[in-house]
Order: sequence, then structure tokens, then C-alpha cells
Amino acid sequence: MFAEPPSSSLGPYWLASRVASGDVTELHLARKVEPDGRLGPLVLLRRPVPQVAGQEGLAARLMEEASLAVGLEHPNVARVLDAGSDGGTPYVVLPMLEGCTVAQLLEHAHAASRRIPVGLALHVVVGACRGLRALHRVAEEAGRPVAPVPRALTAHAVHVSRRGEVRVLEAGTALLRPADGVPGSAAPEVREGRGVDARADVYSAGFVLRALLEVGAGGVPVLPGPVERVLRRALAHAPAERFADVEAFAGALEEVAREVGDFGGEGLGALVEECLRGRSGAWDEGKAGLVVAPALETPRGARGRWWTGAPFVSALVLALHVVVAVYVLWPERPVSERLATAASAQDRVTREEELAPLARDADASPEDLKVASQLLMEVDGFVTAQALAEALEARAPGDVEGPLLLARASAALKMGRRAEEALARAAHLAPSDPRSDVVLADLREQEGDVDAALEALARAHERHAGAAVSLRYGVLLSANGRLAEAARVLSALAEEPGDGTALAELAFVLYRQDRFEEARLLLQRAAREHPQLGLAHYYLGAVLFRLGDAAGAERAWREADRKAPEDVRALAALCELLGSRGRPEASLAVAQELRRRFRSQLDTLHPACLSR
Repeated sequence: MFAEPPSSSLGPYWLASRVASGDVTELHLARKVEPDGRLGPLVLLRRPVPQVAGQEGLAARLMEEASLAVGLEHPNVARVLDAGSDGGTPYVVLPMLEGCTVAQLLEHAHAASRRIPVGLALHVVVGACRGLRALHRVAEEAGRPVAPVPRALTAHAVHVSRRGEVRVLEAGTALLRPADGVPGSAAPEVREGRGVDARADVYSAGFVLRALLEVGAGGVPVLPGPVERVLRRALAHAPAERFADVEAFAGALEEVAREVGDFGGEGLGALVEECLRGRSGAWDEGKAGLVVAPALETPRGARGRWWTGAPFVSALVLALHVVVAVYVLWPERPVSERLATAASAQDRVTREEELAPLARDADASPEDLKVASQLLMEVDGFVTAQALAEALEARAPGDVEGPLLLARASAALKMGRRAEEALARAAHLAPSDPRSDVVLADLREQEGDVDAALEALARAHERHAGAAVSLRYGVLLSANGRLAEAARVLSALAEEPGDGTALAELAFVLYRQDRFEEARLLLQRAAREHPQLGLAHYYLGAVLFRLGDAAGAERAWREADRKAPEDVRALAALCELLGSRGRPEASLAVAQELRRRFRSQLDTLHPACLSR
């Protein structure tokens, strides 16, 4: 429990991190642990929040509902891969979905004080209604009443992809309701415990639409008359005054959208991209359909057409305003001055403003373009870094640095085909250069193909790519249960001069092999030789806890927190330890410190001590 916070397990699934949470359920990144100890690809696992996990009959109801969605193929419903229960806690497994929830979009728009265009809001809710109707239809065909499908759709339960695709995430979790209340989007009859039917979903969908229309408005928004009338009907207190079902509601929304001339999701992908990357200034309210091209699927067989990929289109638009402003407004300055200014700045916007013009500057040498691209990737300016890498490859076609930098930027933008094409060119130019395999490992790990990532890192390790690559290889082997191989790689690395990280990771491998005393000795040596290495103290705490030395574990975790105050894990483990040892006041003090210092990370960490 304390060895790998915030990770835990549920059934055969290893939970990597929590990515979203609502009133009733929470969503985790997870991987299935195969019988041989290897980890499967990344998936999403939805389970009830701790407050409702013990609800009577919960697991049986969840399994009954999940059976409706298994095998359902609908563009507006997230597919269910698996469902089960572990220790009375039910769960549903979904495929990885690239994008964000409507709740996250709302949070982003609120923080930026921006309004979501009416057309985009209508597009999202129409998609959600279509997904709900598909679930209703499955229930009806199975001879089940409609009531088991979601009765309180929330913004957390609607997902939007980078391509603007809308999916309902609630399949298999419809009846999970907290014992002390229901989500705020629930219809009055749901909150009051009266009988419900399909019109309750109409109210919930209307509630989500209202949230999308109100965000950033600074009060009650002024809506087109037809939209306001339809919304008012959907949110009527009496079910009889609402639309008959979500299909009728969706049809009414499409009709009023045509009437006011504002409908479509063409700008939605750009908004999702901005939300994910925390960008600002690239989304123009009211012009989303004009600024952003539609998100396009890459046609089958069009492997070379990288410009049709949705990530590229969305990301290009995000950088376009910066590039245009630079060329139009910024006076020409020497390349060396631009590089120096960018190197001294630590923010992405400044670096992009300084370095974007170099892609067309005839005075910029290949070395200048290389440095500029690297500076941008340090601050996640991958779109502009990509343009600079292209310019470098065009000016120095025989230099491996161009395709390598292009592959790195493309992989970061999740443009897999383009990254692979650049890596192929790099491998042709420099077959023995291990960096191509390092970037390929990044790409494969991002795709969830851990075995392929390990193969690439193995090749890079054999080609002596450096201590950092060997350490990454050993740690990934360890994380995927290949402990003997991890021990060999890390043992060799631990004998070389370094900062002690390899020694600590080797000790953690021994810990996982139940060789606790050997692990303890190695970690004490690492802490002695590298007293500022918080990781050694953190792992030492886990080992001492397993050896039954709770007091020693507490000291080690407190020391780890002092050495590495930016790492949440030691404090989270300490919080759990104190709570489990019957020291509520001490646990509460640590929990308060967690909330104070790591508030933004608690959504993914969620230690149990915070809910005590």
C-alpha cells in the first residue's frame, strides 16, 4: 500500500492515477496485470467514490447495468471492455479516450473567463442525448425498463475528444448514487425519491446545457429566444412539461440551431486541445467554426498525409496566432539576440514569440534551428518546435538532428504516424544512433504498448545511450514485473558514479522480490552516500514498514518529505500510516498539509486518510 503511492489495485487492474471524479464515481488510468506479471495497455477504470462504495446491493446493480453496455457500439457511448467487483467494490473498464470531460472544459472556460459558443454547447448536448438514447434502446430491447440507465447525467459523465466527438461515460454506473444525496443535475423527482422515467434524463441533459451556456457569462447569459425556450422546457419542474425523451430534446435542439444559424462542433477539438495543454489566447469565442478546421480522421492508406491528423490541425491553430503576431508586429532582430532572449525566458509564449520567425530567417544556421527547437520543447512548445525541426531538415537534409527533433515534437503531439516517418529517416541517416530508439520508446509507451517500448529501450541500452536511458530501461522493467532483468540493468548502473537513483531503484526491485533486509541495507547506503536523495528515504520507509518498524518508516517518510518537498508520495504514505496506527490527530495534521501543498494533485492521488 505504501510502496507505490498513489498506485493501488482493483481486481486484476493496477490503478496508475485518478483523472476525474464526480459525485458518485471516479475515473482512473489503469492497466491489467496479466498472469505472468506483465501490464496490459492503458485503459480507463470507473469505480464508485469511497463515500458510496459500501452501498448495499451496489455491485449486483452495477454488473446488471454493465451487461447492457458490453458490446454496444455507438459513436456517442464509451464502449465497456470489462466489468467486475473486488472486495465489494464494483468497477467498469473503458478504452482510453483522448480528450477531456465537459466538467474539465467548464473549469477551463471559467478560469479563462470565456464563453462557450452556443453552437458548440448544442453540439455537445445533442451528442450526449444520442448516447443516452442508445442506452435506453438497449435496455428496451433486453426487456428492461428504461429506469436503470443514467438518471442524473453530469458534466463529469460526458467526454469530448480532440476530434470533437462526444461520448457518454456513464454506461454501467447508472444506479451508483450516494446514500446522502444525488448529483445537482438530477431532476426534482430523482432528488425527491419519486418515480422516474426517460424525462429525468431530459432534465439532466438540460442542466449540462445550461452550465455550458452560462460559463464565463458573468451572470445569466443572453440567449437566442428559441434556445432559451427549449432550455426552459427541458428544465421544467414537472416531468409532464418536459420533452418526452432525450431523442425529442436532441431533435428540438437541432431545430433551433438551424433556426438561429449556429450549430456544429468544428471548434470543439481546438477547445479540447487548449484545455489539455493549458493554452490561452488561441480560441476565439463566436468564431470557432471559422478559426478551426473540422477535425479529420486520417483516411485509411493515407499514411503520408500528416496534415489531415486532428492533433496537428488543432495544435497548428493554437500556435497560428503567435506566429502571425510575430511576423506582423515584431521588428526583425539578430538571430543571436532572439536565442539569448528565449534562453533567459522560462515561459512558452515568450520563447515562441522569439523563436518562431527563425523558421524563415535565412540567417538562422542549422545549429541555431536545433537550439531553438530544443528550447521550445523544454516549455512544451511542440508545434513551433516542429516547424523549426522541419526547417532544419530542409536546410541540412543529411543531418540526423532534424528528423530526430521532428520525431520528438510529433510524438509529444500524439502524431504517431508523423513521428514514425521522421524516425525512419533518422535511422537511415544514422543507423547506430540510439536516440531514434529512445524517441520510439517514448512513442510506444505513450500508445500503451509497453513491450514495444521496452524493446526499443533495450536496443538503446545495448548501444550505450547513456546512464539516463539505462536507468529508464531498468525502472520500466521493474514497473512491468520483469524484476530479474531490472536487477541486472540497475546493478550495473549502480556501480557507476551517479546521484544514487540507480541504487535506490535497485533496492526497490529487491523490496518487490521480498528481499527486505538487502533492500534496507542498500537504501541506507544510498541515503548515506547521497543524503539529499529523497527517493532513497521514501523507499526506505516502505521497506521499514514491511519489516514491522512503523516508527522507522515514519522517520524515513518525514525525512523524504524534507529532502524532496515537491514529491507528494512520502507525505501521502505518512498520512496513511498515521491513520492506520490509531493516531488521528497526527494523521489530520498531515492531511491538512497535503491539502495545503498539493491541492492540485489530490484529484489524482486521493489518499484514503483525506476521507477519514
